[in-house]
Amino acid sequence: MKQFIQQIKQVFAYNRREKVAVMILVIVAMVLLVVSSFPQFFVKKKAVDFREFDSLLVALEKGRAKEQRAPIEPGSFESTNPDASFLAAKLKPFPFNPNMLPEEDWTRIGLSESQIRMIKNYEKKGGKFLRKKDLSKIYAISAAEYAILEPFIVIPDVDEPSRTQPGREKPKPPPVAETKPVPRVVELNTADSVQLMALRGIGPWYARRIIQYRQQLGGYVDVWQLLEIKGIDSSLLLELKPYFRIDSTRIERIDLNTEKFRDLLRHPYFNYQLTKLIVNHRERKGKFSSWNAFIALFPGTPDSITRLKPYVKF
Repeated sequence: MKQFIQQIKQVFAYNRREKVAVMILVIVAMVLLVVSSFPQFFVKKKAVDFREFDSLLVALEKGRAKEQRAPIEPGSFESTNPDASFLAAKLKPFPFNPNMLPEEDWTRIGLSESQIRMIKNYEKKGGKFLRKKDLSKIYAISAAEYAILEPFIVIPDVDEPSRTQPGREKPKPPPVAETKPVPRVVELNTADSVQLMALRGIGPWYARRIIQYRQQLGGYVDVWQLLEIKGIDSSLLLELKPYFRIDSTRIERIDLNTEKFRDLLRHPYFNYQLTKLIVNHRERKGKFSSWNAFIALFPGTPDSITRLKPYVKF
C-alpha cells in the first residue's frame, strides 16, 4: 500500500519550473474570468452625440416644406420626360427661316454658342436649308430639339416640293446598252486554254479539265462528252454548244491487237474487266479481225462498248 501511494506522488509531483508555469496559468485564467464577468469596470463606452444628426434632419424638413410651398408652373416640367421638359423650357422658338438667320435670332430661339457656330460654318461652306428636315442634319441639334423647332421653320417655295411640278425632277439619263463580246467558235480538239476561257462560263479550272480529258480520250467525238467532266452540267453545255465544233479526223485511235494492258487501262472507257478480256482473247484466240469480231464478245452490244468504236482500230 505504501508503495502504491509513493507511485501516485511521483506521478503528480512537479519540479520548480512546472509549479511556476501552473501558477501563471491559474492567475491568467482568473483575470480573464473577472474581466468577462464585470466588463463595465474595464471598457468605457464612447457617448454618441446626436445633436449634429438632429440639425441635419431639421434642415432636410425645412427644404421639403419650401419645395411643397413653391408653386409649380403648368407645363414647366414633365416627370415622364424630363429631357423634353428641359428643352421646352430652354427653347423659345418663333417663326423663322434658318437660311442666313442672324446670330442674335438664333440666341433668342435658345440655341447655344456652339450650335450657332456650327450652323454658321455650314452656311460659310455653301450649305443651304432647302427643306425643314435639312436643319436636323446639323450635328449639334438633337432630334428632340428639332422636334420642338420644326413647327416654326418657314422656308418659302422650297419647303415642300410640289408633286404637280415634275419639271423639278432631274431627267434620268438614257439607259446604256450593254455590249457583250460575241464569242468565237472554237475547235474542241485543238483549242488551248486561252481560247476556251474566252467562252462565257469557262474559267481556268474548266479549261484545264477539258484539255486533260481530251488527252485521256484521244480527242472528242461529240460535244456531249463534256458532261463526263465533273462540274459541267447540261445547262452550261447547252449555252456553250453553239460555240464548239469538232474535227473528228484528229482522234487518236488505239490498236486493240497491239496495245499493252497498262496502256489500255489509261483510257477512260476501258476498265479492268474489259481490258483483261481483250488481252486474254488475243493470247488464246488471236487478234481481232474487225469491229464486228470484237463486239461479238458482247451480246447485245451495250452502250459502254459502242462508245469505243471511234477510239479503236485493228
